[in-house]
Amino acid sequence: MRMPSRCLAVCVAVAMSGLALGGCTGGKDDPTPSPSPSPSTSVSSSPSPSSGSPSPSPSPSVSIPAEAMQQTPEGAVAFLTFYYEQVNKAYATPDATLLPPLSEAECKSCANMQDNVPELLAKGQRYSGRVVDVTALQAVPGAPEGQQMVAFTMHQLAVNVVDQSGSVTDSFPETSGSLKALLKWRDGQWSVAGVG
Repeated sequence: MRMPSRCLAVCVAVAMSGLALGGCTGGKDDPTPSPSPSPSTSVSSSPSPSSGSPSPSPSPSVSIPAEAMQQTPEGAVAFLTFYYEQVNKAYATPDATLLPPLSEAECKSCANMQDNVPELLAKGQRYSGRVVDVTALQAVPGAPEGQQMVAFTMHQLAVNVVDQSGSVTDSFPETSGSLKALLKWRDGQWSVAGVG
């Protein structure tokens, strides 16, 4: 039986080994910038496994900090930091509405993380604490206009998955790896388009 959020462990472990991130970015080493920004589309969620609740939609509880709303390299870095804070919150709460408005449909690692939250909800589970920390974030050149590449180190923290009674159902060890994220500016905000 597949346990929730294996992607985090697999993404970081594979990144550290220097292999392609097959389960997280569709087999590419780095997210590939699009040749040009895509046309504006509304922020909506991608389909997720049925969990007996309506599909997530942009949530009023997702309040993006002002520094992460700037169309600058620094704003992209602040947005990626905010995105991973929302990952932590989504897994610890759990809350399936937090992540979909912050990523593009083509972001496979984002979809994997999003899809794990309804699994947690369906099983009555949550993470006992923070899942990841991101450090050494740095905007790097090479993305087309309207996009920004950000290099960073992801630290998967040692954490337990617990059920409603607090019993541990799974555990993840601490590990880390160097990754890059591609962010797109659309509809007046950054959005994660790929992580690899």
